[in-house]
Amino acid sequence: MNKNTYVPGKSVLPDSLKELIPAEDLAMLTAQLQALPEEQAELVLLSLQKVMSRQRLSNPVGWLLAVMKKAREGRLYAPRQADDLPEHAGHKPARRPEQQLWKPEQRTSARPVSEENIRNLVRDIRSKLKS
Repeated sequence: MNKNTYVPGKSVLPDSLKELIPAEDLAMLTAQLQALPEEQAELVLLSLQKVMSRQRLSNPVGWLLAVMKKAREGRLYAPRQADDLPEHAGHKPARRPEQQLWKPEQRTSARPVSEENIRNLVRDIRSKLKS
């Protein structure tokens, strides 16, 4: 039997987490996972497996706590099947706001700022401060 799969009645975190998480945190997370209803615990483990397969988990304790909180509140849903398919170039699946990467907007100036313009601005600011 694979140690990383969900066993009904026995919620066990994957062995690969033992390398990433201190023993006391692992015990706490296991206890919280086992306290969840069976269906919710299975969803947590499925989500964890999906994230770990992508190797995108930088804070496993925080991530698990957040996901288990969603599960307790009934806001955790099964991972979508579309997530398993490779993303096509040019086609990006719709994501929830918390899943989107933030990118600052490019600002283009109507006119380039010259060194002379900057000097004039600094001179004007200094003159206003002296007044």
